[in-house]
Amino acid sequence: MDAVEILLGPAGVNYGSDALGGAINVASTSVPGYSRDGWNWSGNARAFGESTSLGAGGSATAGVAGERFAAVFGGTLARHQDLRGGRGEDSRNSLIRFFDLTSEQVQDILGTRMRDTGYGHGGFTGKMNSRVGIDGHLTGFFMYNEQNDVRRYDRLLGGDGRLIADFVPQKLGFGYFRYQDIFGETFFESTFSVNRQTDGRRSQTRPTSNLSNELNRVTSIGFNASGSWSTGSHLLTAGGEVYDDFVSSSETETTPEGETSQVRPRYPNGTRYTSVGMFLLDEWGALKERLQVSAGARFSSFHFRTNPDDNIIDGVPTVPKASENFTDLTFHAGTVLFLNEHASIFGRVARGFRAPSVFDLGEQGLTGGGFEVTPSEAIRYDAFVGDGASVDAVSTGNPWTPLDPEKLWSYEAGVRWRNDTTRFEFAVFDNHMIEKLARRTMIVLEDVVGQTIGGQPIIFQDTAGRIYTPIDPRPVVSRANIGGERVWGIEGLFLRNFGNSWRLVVKGGLQRGREEETDNWVRKLAPDNLTTTLRWSDIRGRYWLEGVVRLFATQNRFNPFDYDDARIGSYRDARTIASYWNNTAMSLGLIEDGILTVTGETLEEVILRVLGPTLEGNSLFNESPGFVSVGMRGGIAVTDTQSVTFGVMNLADSNYRLHGSGVDAPGINATIAYEANF
Repeated sequence: MDAVEILLGPAGVNYGSDALGGAINVASTSVPGYSRDGWNWSGNARAFGESTSLGAGGSATAGVAGERFAAVFGGTLARHQDLRGGRGEDSRNSLIRFFDLTSEQVQDILGTRMRDTGYGHGGFTGKMNSRVGIDGHLTGFFMYNEQNDVRRYDRLLGGDGRLIADFVPQKLGFGYFRYQDIFGETFFESTFSVNRQTDGRRSQTRPTSNLSNELNRVTSIGFNASGSWSTGSHLLTAGGEVYDDFVSSSETETTPEGETSQVRPRYPNGTRYTSVGMFLLDEWGALKERLQVSAGARFSSFHFRTNPDDNIIDGVPTVPKASENFTDLTFHAGTVLFLNEHASIFGRVARGFRAPSVFDLGEQGLTGGGFEVTPSEAIRYDAFVGDGASVDAVSTGNPWTPLDPEKLWSYEAGVRWRNDTTRFEFAVFDNHMIEKLARRTMIVLEDVVGQTIGGQPIIFQDTAGRIYTPIDPRPVVSRANIGGERVWGIEGLFLRNFGNSWRLVVKGGLQRGREEETDNWVRKLAPDNLTTTLRWSDIRGRYWLEGVVRLFATQNRFNPFDYDDARIGSYRDARTIASYWNNTAMSLGLIEDGILTVTGETLEEVILRVLGPTLEGNSLFNESPGFVSVGMRGGIAVTDTQSVTFGVMNLADSNYRLHGSGVDAPGINATIAYEANF
């Protein structure tokens, strides 16, 4: 890739429904410029190594350019071993979560690296440009990437303590043809694309559970076209697109005795999801370009459907015939007013929109939030929406209803100031989500023990109406519109150049947010943070060195689901401790004659020590601890075509975790890379 552009705030007018909170635009590798002097060849090779995961890899590209044709081809390959966290610790390891063992005891059992965090990846790309006529260009691009040996660590020893949680295979194939030309005063662009993503999963909760093997493939075929032209002080862009997604899914379950049978897949096989959009954008300069106004609007339509004939097992359809349609009109409007040559003020209002996706409407199976069923299953059981997705969720009194799109009103305002040496930015924002889509615990008032939900038997129902299956110790969840939530905050940036060699950059932000119906904090609310970077480079540009300090404040604004989440709070109770004892701990060889060999305790004694005399469930963490991380990186231009970059991050080898991450951050990590151009 050449560049990554990050757009904050609703970008649905530009990129469609899912760009609700922003968008990441990845610019693919550029081809060499056309040559008038015959065929020119070029290339690039890069190799790297790093210490914390004993990782190594490399990439290479080769390009050719003529007068009317240019192309570049490349490939990458890398392998990472198991990750080592700060001080060799794993803060939410399942042995700590369920048995309250010390980090030293865990290291004696498992070592100082996080088991099953290693993985490999590789792929190749190609891009070709050809001139068409005087101003036209035809571009073809393709890429294929594959990850192997990928596992979800927070479901294994890093959290839930399950037996198997593999993501195999993980494949991405993507390609497009793009035509660009100028007709009179209009720039025209059209693209035809094909995107195929393959997601395989293997999961098993415990040795006595069934082994699930699933394969999900989504093929998306798209076409978009747009035209841009100037009229007076306006730059107008109009266009539209259509994308058609085809889902192919299959799943089998194998019993501990070795019997394999086909079951209803995570997503209904043959699901089709079609989206159509039309948009108009306007960039306007007024007051002798002192005032810049940007505005746009988009109409979008979405059609979801499933067919029971594509999901027949043993002669019986496993999904109902379903068809859902959603439409919406979104817009944005922003302005920048230049007060003088140094200062400007800006503001923006936008309305975002996200239609329920295949994941919202059709997902069923084991997820990060527990065992999840489709909203239609929740409606079939006359369920009420819980006030959270946690083990202690209670009914809101709202019955489950078909899903509606979620909407976002976003407001932002700020000031910028800059001169030749200094740049300052400050902004405030307020985002109001309406009809937010989220997982919620199902509350069922009728006795349903012994019935089947999502292909799993209901084995337990507590007094609050929460229901449980053998596949996960947490209550069954589904997707629902949960009302509104607001997130507001501030962001700032300060940049200062000192002469030609030194640059200081300080940036940070804070945010707060509440669910309107429950007044709970919103999920995974980012902690207050500040990052400072000081960079030195020699005048000739051959050497540079940079120090980085990151400060993250303690985050104790937890949503109830955060307390349950294995990645954040890591909830445990007597039932989950007993399940871990009888399964994972047994598999690790830690239980002998009913005794935990590390501590010499019985199961009852462990439960009493972990939960206290009340024996009530609690969370391992009631806050995400703050941290300071210090690092250094630099580079040397060995020659005009060769360079070496290096770095040592987390110099203090601190153990910390970014809030919501599924793994602790790397410990002290030395990296080095060599790059050559030819």
